[in-house]
Amino acid sequence: MANKDEIRDELVQTARSVFARYGFRKTTMEDIAQAAGKGKSTLYYYFKNKEEVFRAVVEYEGNLLKNELLDVINDPKRDARQILHDYVIIRWKGFDKLVNLYETMKKDFLNNYEFIQKYRRVYDDLEVKFMDVILQKGIADGQFKIAEEDREAVAFTIVLAMKALEIPVFAENKFDNLETRLNALLNVLFYGIVNHRN
Repeated sequence: MANKDEIRDELVQTARSVFARYGFRKTTMEDIAQAAGKGKSTLYYYFKNKEEVFRAVVEYEGNLLKNELLDVINDPKRDARQILHDYVIIRWKGFDKLVNLYETMKKDFLNNYEFIQKYRRVYDDLEVKFMDVILQKGIADGQFKIAEEDREAVAFTIVLAMKALEIPVFAENKFDNLETRLNALLNVLFYGIVNHRN
């Protein structure tokens, strides 16, 4: 017999696919319960409402992406430059794969929900911390020429630059040519725009 955590996890997994199929607005608690093969009372035992189910789905997907990024950051085979490159690419590909997390990043109507705003703030802070770890490694290895007192500001600026790309990408729902744009951003980060021969 399944325990409470297993049942909750099963409901979250089912809700993930239902939200991905119908979107947040059109999905009902009935849809989720029916897809899970459970009564609505079971769903309401674990979640007060649809927003709470959606929050659990977004947090689950966010953790999937976070763990994937941590695997990159903690990979001893990658140097700091490779970690930074892979981090940026995997971050964006992760949004494309994790449909419900992606929706929270692009849909204006979801910004009305306090939990989405709170989640974004927490996720943004986490990204700055991740970037700071990457920069620390690059400085320690002599790959990045960043003054120690500027490190946190540089980490914040890189995350801000990545977030700036979200607006046109999410608004137009276009991930084509994204890797080319990201590589251009990374080239500026790695090499700058100054001709060093002058």
